[in-house]
Amino acid sequence: MSVSNILTSLNNQVQSTLGQNWRELDYVYNLENNNFKNASLGFAVGVKTGNQVTGTNKSATVDQVFFVSLTECFVNRYDDAKERQAISNLYDQIDAVTKDIFQKKLNNDKILVVQSFDYEEPNNPDESTVALTVNFIIKYRNNTF
Repeated sequence: MSVSNILTSLNNQVQSTLGQNWRELDYVYNLENNNFKNASLGFAVGVKTGNQVTGTNKSATVDQVFFVSLTECFVNRYDDAKERQAISNLYDQIDAVTKDIFQKKLNNDKILVVQSFDYEEPNNPDESTVALTVNFIIKYRNNTF
């Protein structure tokens, strides 16, 4: 089991859950580098820190943090109503993604459990785009020993 294998499974699950109106962002770790003028709805999948945990003797058991970021563009006219609606929409979509990831464990038999998740505070990678990120701790076994 490799991190890239989990990233591929995660990316496939997110694309399947969100549908064809969503596009994969060009920049995963620096959302502000993306050109949001080309698409209203975007997603990014990435990996953060991880550590070995107690497991078996012949394989490494790892708790690794993976994340999914969703973005939506908005145009405020006289107030922040469009931005608030975009944030609400992103929470609805990220909730659907989270449920699928927990229920299906990314259809990957090396993943032992999706342990927990946390939402980061919404942020603005540019003046007319809002982003929402969810982090997952995924426990998996790596047969490298």
